[in-house]
Formats: sequence, C-alpha cells, structure tokens
Amino acid sequence: MLKSIRENNLKIHVKITILLVILLVVSVAFNVIANTFAQRQQAEKEMLEKTQILDQEMRAVWDFIDINQSRIDTDANGNYNFKNIYCAIAGKSVAKLFMLQNDYEIRYVSFTPRYSSAYPDEFEAKALDEFAISEQNLEYYDITALNERDVFRYASPIRIKESCLSCHGEPAGEKDITGHSKEGLKVGDIAGAMSIVMPIDLYMEGIQSNIWLQSVYFAIVLGTLIIIAYLGISLLVKRLEHTNERLKTESQYKSDFLATMSHEFRTPLTAILAFAELWERSPTPKSERDIEAISEVRENGKLLLNMVNNILEVARTDSGKVEMNYEITDMVDLISTIEGALRPLAERRDIRFITTVDADVPLINADWEKLRRIVENLVSNAIKFTQRGGEVDVSVSLVSEDSTQDNTQDRTQSSARIKNGIAIAVRDTGIGIKAEELDHVFEKFVQLDKSSFRRYNGSGLGLTVVKELTEAHGGTITVASEPKRGSTFTIYIPADKDMQSKE
Repeated sequence: MLKSIRENNLKIHVKITILLVILLVVSVAFNVIANTFAQRQQAEKEMLEKTQILDQEMRAVWDFIDINQSRIDTDANGNYNFKNIYCAIAGKSVAKLFMLQNDYEIRYVSFTPRYSSAYPDEFEAKALDEFAISEQNLEYYDITALNERDVFRYASPIRIKESCLSCHGEPAGEKDITGHSKEGLKVGDIAGAMSIVMPIDLYMEGIQSNIWLQSVYFAIVLGTLIIIAYLGISLLVKRLEHTNERLKTESQYKSDFLATMSHEFRTPLTAILAFAELWERSPTPKSERDIEAISEVRENGKLLLNMVNNILEVARTDSGKVEMNYEITDMVDLISTIEGALRPLAERRDIRFITTVDADVPLINADWEKLRRIVENLVSNAIKFTQRGGEVDVSVSLVSEDSTQDNTQDRTQSSARIKNGIAIAVRDTGIGIKAEELDHVFEKFVQLDKSSFRRYNGSGLGLTVVKELTEAHGGTITVASEPKRGSTFTIYIPADKDMQSKE
C-alpha cells in the first residue's frame, strides 16, 4: 500500500513537472511570437515614415523643377533655350546620386514607359493597379523578397498636372520637346509611380537581438516563479494526496457497505415477490381485500427491489466494475417486456400507457438487461409522477444523420449526440420539472420533492442510473419539461456498437 502511494506521488510530481515545463515553453514561445509581431510592426511603422519622408523630398525636387521650368529654359537675354533639364531628368538624377551613398533603390515606373528600364515589376504593377482604381489610394507598401532578401517596398502615384500636358498630353503620338511621343493623358491621369526599396537587414538584426534579450529575461523570471509555484504545489499535493487516500478508503467502505446491504435486502425481497406471486396464482378463494393486499405487496416489493438494484448499480459504477454484455437486441421484445411488467401499475392508477416501436427500427447491439433497466426506470418515474387520468407514452424510432435531433428546450447531458442509432422517448403528462431544476435531475440522491411529507417515494438514484447506463452504451440522454404539463426523456443509443463485453 505504501509503495503504491509513493508511486502515485511520483507520478503526480512528474505530471506537475511536465505541466510546468510545458507552461514555461509555451509562455516563452508566446512571448517570442508576441514580441516579434510587435517589434516588426514598430519597425514597419518606422520604415514607412522614412520612405514617406524620402518620397516627399523626391517630389520636392520635381516640384522645384516644375515651378522653375520656364526660368531654366530662358537665357540671360530672355530667349527660350531648352536645356534638356526637366522634372523626370532631375528626379532620376537626384535619385542616382542618393543611391550612391546607401543601399536604397528609387525608380520611376509606368505601364507605358519611355525607357525599357522603367517597366514595373510585380509589386510595382500591383501598386499601379491600386492607384488606377481610386484617387484615394495615395500609397502602397509591404515587406517582400527582392533579390533573395527581405526589403521594405513603397510606391506612390505620379498624376498628370496642368504643367505636364506639354510633354504627356494630347494629341497622342505627337512629338514633345524632348523628342518622345506624347501619351495623350489628361489632368489627374496616372502617369506612373515612384518606387522606393529600403533594405531592412539592420532592422531585422535589431529585432532579433531585442527578442533574444527579452526572451532570456522573461524565461528567467517565469522560471523562477514556476519553481516557487512547483514547491508550493508539491507541498499542497502531498496534503491533498493524504486526504484523498483517506476519502478513497472511506468511499470504498461506503460502497462495500451499500453493496453488501443491498444484496442482503435483495434476497428476501425476491422471496417476498415470489411468494406473493404464488399466493396470487393459488386456487384458494380470495376476497377483494386479499387481492388488494397481494397487489400492494407486489407493487411495493417491486419498488423496493428496483431501489436496491439502483443502489447496486451506482455502487458498481463508483467502483469502476460496470460490465457490458452486448447481444443482438430486438426493441419490440424489450418494450413488450417492460409493458407487461408496468402496465398493471399504470392501469391501477388509471393512467393510459402507450408503447410504439417504428417499423424501421433495426436490431441493435446492446446490453439487454441494462437497456431494460434504463427504460423501466424512466417509465416507472413517468407513472409515479403522472396523476390519474394522465398518459405515459413510450416510442422508439430510428435516428440517422439526416434526421434532426435539436430541440431548444432539451438539456443534453453529453457534448454530442449520436448520428446513427435509435431514440427511445418516454413522455408523460405529469407534474413536470422546473427549468432551474433540469440541470440537477441526473445527480445522485436528488429529489424534486424536498418537503417533510413527500408525496412521491424514491431513492433519488433512478435517473442517475439511467444516465450512467446510457453513457456506458456510448449514448446520450436529453430532457425537455414544462411544469404541470409533463416531461419527455429521450435516450439515444448507437446502432453500430461492436458486440463485445467491456469493463
């Protein structure tokens, strides 16, 4: 026993260690990802600001030439003398001088360029398309790969102004003063785009260095906290393990006691029911009082036996000893057996008892006895909580992927319902269940009638057994109810369960 406890302690400590290591790794990884994203965003913002400033400076060169074009082309005597200095030439020349001092690249591109070197690449073509869509699109940028390295790329539109028409306006095809053919453009048309390429190697190196330092610092701090938490949790686990062992021992004593006592009750109860049946079948004349007494003995004996069986089933479930004996099950036979056992009780209480099994319900692999107990518990409950003149209806139908099982009033006790199987619905017109009590009906020893003088007898284990045996079949259970109008319990059992015994 002591060795087993020590082994369990070791397992728990190993699990805690693994969990904390995973927490450390995940936290550091998340920190790295978050920092990388944040710093990349910040770097992109800084690069965008720099390229915007460079773009404005290059445009200032164009604007300066444009403003002073007439002065440039006029000699000292006031005569026109074109010196072959204009916006495009000035812009390109300044760009070349700028690029001699760094790794930046500045280009002026167009879909209809005057020089072959001005054709746009893929990024620049996308930018020109965006600018052509709307005049509101004033820039286009992204971090992309160029010549096998990552760079920051920026583009802005060059639109035709009034002063540009002498070289690029109408009529199209006519030679301008530079000797190039005019494009026939109008004011506001896209003449091309300024494209700026900024290297980001230094930014990336800075980001990686910062991330490394922050990650190491974060890992050290978090690791220290985790070690402290581990020591505290280890101490707490030791105390909890001791308490848990004591509770497990007490729980085992309780389960053993319930099982023993239930067995001791079951034997005389079975004998009482057998003698009551022999008395009922004996040829000895019986008075009306005798017949009523026999009926009372049988009814209360079956009630007690059912309670004992439920206690035994719960004890087996708590100890993990539930055995499933699967066999081919015909729902017609099973429902007929239950009807034969419970119809007298329903008739005595003047309750209409209806059973229906659809013709397309197939044979299924199930534990016949446990499935019988599931349905019998539900029907017994329905009869118990239905007043005289009411109705209890049991229906069995086929469930397939195409059928709809959703009901907004259902409280499903499992995360997913079966797709192929059968649905067994037990409906009554009884007292119903309040909405706030629906979530607790399957709990152990829950009694909806908690008054000192309870009208409805029972152990509060019937629905617990129903739920546990349904889930043992791989099925699910739902309940829909409305106070004073009745309840409907529906269990869904898979039809394709392998026929085998399971523990």
